[in-house]
Amino acid sequence: MPLIDMLRSWYKRLNPKERGLWIVFAAALCASFYFNSFLKPTFSRITQLKKQEQETKNKMQLLASQFPDLVKAKQGIEDMKKSSNIIDLAIDDTQTRLIRVSQGPQLLTALMESGQGLTIDFQSVKQKTETDKDGFLRLFVDLKFGSSFEDMIHYIERIEEISAFVKIEGVDVTPSKTDVRNVVNASLTLSTILSDALSPPGELSLTGLHDSGTKLSVKHNPFLPRFALGQAKKKTLKLTGITYSRLAKTSTAIINGTVIRVGGEIEGQKVEKILSDSAVINDGTESYTLKLERE
Repeated sequence: MPLIDMLRSWYKRLNPKERGLWIVFAAALCASFYFNSFLKPTFSRITQLKKQEQETKNKMQLLASQFPDLVKAKQGIEDMKKSSNIIDLAIDDTQTRLIRVSQGPQLLTALMESGQGLTIDFQSVKQKTETDKDGFLRLFVDLKFGSSFEDMIHYIERIEEISAFVKIEGVDVTPSKTDVRNVVNASLTLSTILSDALSPPGELSLTGLHDSGTKLSVKHNPFLPRFALGQAKKKTLKLTGITYSRLAKTSTAIINGTVIRVGGEIEGQKVEKILSDSAVINDGTESYTLKLERE
């Protein structure tokens, strides 16, 4: 080839130093050509690809923030279904324990029976049903009766034991105008949510009726002066005999025909001391001396 032969002839005429410079120049020229023709476009392409990769990541993060994790969302839905089932079971259980509409008469009977054994004089019993603000059917019962203050307290206790769903809405107590000693006129308002379940009516499950357990300790009727209460109780006890000993524990007294020692109780009153001719009695509010009555 004429061009190559010409270059060879020209190269042979160069001295060694000129040949070295020429080789360096040729190498630099080749390196520049390789960089501009291959490396630079490659670096540019890599930079472009990295930029596109980052943009793609940013888009994926944006999409992930806009849409929930489907796996977590599915698990959340399953958890809510389980919770809903538990709530439904609890509602069904509560419905079975509520007083049903058909059991209203049984409830009224239970309210009357709760007064057995107590000095309760029922004057009126009224009932009505209405829907409350939450949409529940509610039965209201108004009771009016006369009784001793202590028996009124015990009667209220018995009512509260009929059902956990029977609620005492209000209590109004006034002293009796005919017997000012220990009688009150009471007005109670009760309410209970009624179930409209279609299950068989069955029997109303009542607890606490005729319970002979420990009664509430009531010191005195707040409408009755303490001195009047004490006088009323003193009249119920009669001391007719004493066997006195210096050892207090061995002394005995005959009260209302019953032999009793110190610390004993009779008609709700406690014997605190027994003396040679009297006994000291505590009626729950104060102590008084009961004199021996000679026949």
